[in-house]
Amino acid sequence: MSPVLLDGERLTLSDVERVARHGEAVGLDPAARPKVEASRQVIEAALAAERPIYGVSTGFGPLSDVFVGAADREALQRNLLRSHAIGIGDPINEVETRATILLRANVLAKGYSGVRPEIIDLLCELLNRGIHPIIPERGSVGASGDLAPLAHLALVLIGEGEARHRSERLSGAEALGRTGLAPVILKAKGKCTTDHISPAGPWLKFRGHLDNISDNLFTGAINAFTGEAGKASHPLTVETMEISKVARDLKRRGLAWVAVGDENYGEGSSREHAAMEPRHLGGVAVIARSFARIHETNLKKQGLLPLTFADPADYEKVREGDKVSILGLKQLAASKPVTVVFHHADRTKDEISCRHTLNEDQIGWFRAGSALNVLRQKK
Repeated sequence: MSPVLLDGERLTLSDVERVARHGEAVGLDPAARPKVEASRQVIEAALAAERPIYGVSTGFGPLSDVFVGAADREALQRNLLRSHAIGIGDPINEVETRATILLRANVLAKGYSGVRPEIIDLLCELLNRGIHPIIPERGSVGASGDLAPLAHLALVLIGEGEARHRSERLSGAEALGRTGLAPVILKAKGKCTTDHISPAGPWLKFRGHLDNISDNLFTGAINAFTGEAGKASHPLTVETMEISKVARDLKRRGLAWVAVGDENYGEGSSREHAAMEPRHLGGVAVIARSFARIHETNLKKQGLLPLTFADPADYEKVREGDKVSILGLKQLAASKPVTVVFHHADRTKDEISCRHTLNEDQIGWFRAGSALNVLRQKK
């Protein structure tokens, strides 16, 4: 049976039953995506012009005349969810939870709310992956009685709150990680040496402190998505910020990430920080047209998975907003190619064959998280 596609107009009770009771797949209708994006652009334009938008760049209620600057807006939204997540009692059951997620995604698909389409995609992904936020059955009262239940739902989208997955109760961050998809935070364009990945100069004073020096991650790399060096769009908030901050925030939420490279990725010096920093900030793989040999080895030692496109032209298929699943990792073996699926924001996908040069010992490093972990286990 075909998936249920949401456009905010045509959802039926039969569709709700298919998704809530029977686990039918669901997604945002491609025809609805433009109106959702257009609605979001209205918000973005107002923010760029510093025009107040209630609840986005202003306070709430009696504080609606207080303008909130760009530096504090993310905190405003987080605190709104936290302050309203005050439900009590037993959690609603799985069918009710799935229906709640579906109905909320469908309302947002109308294109009136100014949300990013990625929010709807993520709500659909929760349903498709069987991740169910813990929503207490008793919420707030009055005209806005749905705010408390929806706040509990939304907390999971930012890696907070709690959720169930296959009867296991998890933190929101763990649950979000169970989606099995790693966002692409960088598509390096052109030359990307170890000095682009981890610049030296003033950063050398931090070379003995991995967490501090990791703030320079990809500072010199030109991101094909933004056209800027060292900047990326956060896959959840869509804010443009330093790549290291994106990586660090995803790690805090329990989410892995992937970087994509061009030809001879990692050429230059043998600087090991260029491999240590991605691993420290939660990276799991680098997929490139080709690697400089020493840097490829350093990535292996740090427990990252260096993959090359079997067809270098597949680099061009990687789009902004992509999320990646790497298939068959349990069966990873020397000389055996792996399939990487790039899930695009428009719900299409490209399955791409990738190669690796790991031998059996190096596959052990990957499974253990680093070569050093393997040595530690042998003690």
